[in-house]
Amino acid sequence: PCGPAILSWSLDGRVMLCPISTGRPFLSASLDGAAKGAAYVAAMEPCILAWSDRGDLQLCSRIENDAASMAQFKHARSIGGATWLSNVSGRPAILSWADDSTVRLARAATGNVICSFGLDERPTALALLPSPNAVSFAVGSRSGSIGVFDFVDR
Repeated sequence: PCGPAILSWSLDGRVMLCPISTGRPFLSASLDGAAKGAAYVAAMEPCILAWSDRGDLQLCSRIENDAASMAQFKHARSIGGATWLSNVSGRPAILSWADDSTVRLARAATGNVICSFGLDERPTALALLPSPNAVSFAVGSRSGSIGVFDFVDR
């Protein structure tokens, strides 16, 4: 809705989505700690998903002339990444992984954790796997091991 834009994040914890036409933030977030990454989410309303080196994760959406944090939760340590899932049991969810050796699946609207997977070591990469009946993903670690996990709502 804002045209071509740049999504940026910084060491001071600020994350901004700025239209190229104006250079002024269309969406922004302020995280606890240095921002480690962000992703644009094209949902019903445009959102940004942002995460920090202190385990802070926020989903922010534009509401009228302001931006508001829709969901926020924390991992115990630095978050390595997060991704938006548009349909988990009929509702949007967020899958995140962190240096506390956990992978979490949480409701996008509330941040409530649906399930958490404990790993033997810190994940370094995560890939979603195609699956019609589950949230399936592979997690890689620095040692070279790969684990495959499925979340099936019963």
